[in-house]
Amino acid sequence: MRNPSLKYLAFAVLIVALCSHIGSVRVHAQQSSENDQIFENAYQEILKDPGNLDKSFRFTQLAIERGDFEAAISALERMLITNPNLPRVRLELGVLYFRLGSYALAKSYLESAVKGKNVPPVVRERVGVFLVKINELLSKSKLSGSASAGLRYQTNANAGPDSPSVLLFGFPAELDEAYTSQKDGNFFGALNLRHVYDLETQEQTTFDTDLFVFGSKHLEQDQVDILFLEVVAGPRFRVASEGRANTLIRPFVSGNVIHLGEDILYSSFGGGLEISRQINDGLGVTMRYDARDKRFDNNTSRPAASDEDGVEQSGHVTAAFSITPTVNAFARVRVKAHDAQVDYEANREYGGLAGLSVSYEPPIGNPSRRWLTSVSSEFSFVKYKAPDPAVSLTTQREDKKWSLRVQTNIPLSKLVSLGIGVTHSRNSSNLPNFEQTNTGVAASLSRSF
Repeated sequence: MRNPSLKYLAFAVLIVALCSHIGSVRVHAQQSSENDQIFENAYQEILKDPGNLDKSFRFTQLAIERGDFEAAISALERMLITNPNLPRVRLELGVLYFRLGSYALAKSYLESAVKGKNVPPVVRERVGVFLVKINELLSKSKLSGSASAGLRYQTNANAGPDSPSVLLFGFPAELDEAYTSQKDGNFFGALNLRHVYDLETQEQTTFDTDLFVFGSKHLEQDQVDILFLEVVAGPRFRVASEGRANTLIRPFVSGNVIHLGEDILYSSFGGGLEISRQINDGLGVTMRYDARDKRFDNNTSRPAASDEDGVEQSGHVTAAFSITPTVNAFARVRVKAHDAQVDYEANREYGGLAGLSVSYEPPIGNPSRRWLTSVSSEFSFVKYKAPDPAVSLTTQREDKKWSLRVQTNIPLSKLVSLGIGVTHSRNSSNLPNFEQTNTGVAASLSRSF
């Protein structure tokens, strides 16, 4: 800083912030000490009067607030020794064992909580909810997913060049305006399904199958209507490290097909390997390698599409880390290589992505349904192996792609949410044919199951 007063101001702000932090730490430590004393006093009270249910309930509540589920379970089980006919106690024991992941014990307590005749309706209702969850978790076969549908508007829906001035066989040419960037809206829908089959091994191995379907229908630019389907399947192994099963290894096979306009664009088949590791409570890393043989279909609008036939290999490393309980960050680096029948369709791509997501109480509505807003930016560089003679006889195509995305998810219920997003992308190329800019706005409803 050139201005000395700004230096002093910044220094003063830093001192105030440090003092505030130190003060908050001291207050927190004092409160923690007071809470420890209250917990210890409550424990001594139940030792003196073990038959007093009110004192036992008070201690149980304090233990749950501290996250000491084992202490709460011990207190509740002592209450059942004194009086076995306590359905609410059995319910709370079932809930606590559920939170600890002991689903068989949880199920036993929950089922016993509703065996009597005089069970309060609220207890029966809560037990029913937890038994459904436990049966799903104990099942060898589990199906989950989400479905969404929405509307989107784009300033360049057909991915056309920004300008009609292009190159043709190396010479300047003018495109008809209809083939440049065109505004349009579309309806879209997506379906994500995951089936997990538990192989019941000591390593908790599962066989996972993922299905993704996406489709869009434009109001005017129907030549870019899309239908995409992909299936990925393979076993998922859990590897223990330092006493924790925090590494997942998944070899897989994959296949997909994409329909563009009135024709199939391409289909592919391949496989790969994915390795995920939870480094600690706040950091997870995923590495993935994918190789697939892509086959393009020749048609009247793309008579030489099969020139792009070839093997495509890609790899990425993704890191997701928690900054605070409500703020998370993510980053990815990736590389992709596509070989083709002709060199001018073969290319190499290098890119990266970074983003931030924030969870917060909503300005309106139910405060327990927290909103989530994420901001991400992506950049990539693509270089083709040889010049395309239909565009330029001497210049190899090089593209630099950049995009910015802002998305807010608003829960409307436990399973339904509203998504609102804005995207802006720019493709800068050394050839005018591929200079593109696009801005999009979308809104969708999603339901998970």
